[in-house]
Amino acid sequence: METEQDYVARLGSPLDLIIADYSLPQFDAPRALQLMQDMGLDVPFIVVSGTVGEAAVASLLKLGATDYLLKDRLGGLGPAVERALEQRRLRREARLAEASLRESEERYRNLFESVPIALSRATPEGRLLNANPALVELLGYPDRDTLLAVPAPALQLCRRPSQTDACRSTTSTPAPRRHEITCAFRG
Repeated sequence: METEQDYVARLGSPLDLIIADYSLPQFDAPRALQLMQDMGLDVPFIVVSGTVGEAAVASLLKLGATDYLLKDRLGGLGPAVERALEQRRLRREARLAEASLRESEERYRNLFESVPIALSRATPEGRLLNANPALVELLGYPDRDTLLAVPAPALQLCRRPSQTDACRSTTSTPAPRRHEITCAFRG
């Protein structure tokens, strides 16, 4: 493409790769790279030139160009294209994995918050890290933050079947009401 207008029009179509000459009379690679990024596209961008210095190359790579080749060394174009396409594939896989993890975390949060059974997450020492609304209500605390601020020894919630005696405890201050919690385990 010789002009910025032609280039922008072409960016509207799916592209696998962009190979850009560093400088054209009306349009240059840094501007082309910026336009592509402004559109939020993830297209490998390889710059080719015969006269650009190291500082310009470093600047382009820092701005997000995938690779740079000298015109008199185009034999490296094939491997450069393969690397660029592989990098894009890995970025896409990482984005998909992150999106899947976010969805999974959201499902877990929704389940944790909405299940009518009292649930909590705690450290091995018994300090609560999180509690769902059902546990907050069961223990009689006004809100989750108040419950999470209670020191672990004051809660004495059961941790293992071998601690059955510790499971039968009556909480006192700082809880607003007294509750007896009995844990039963099925083997």
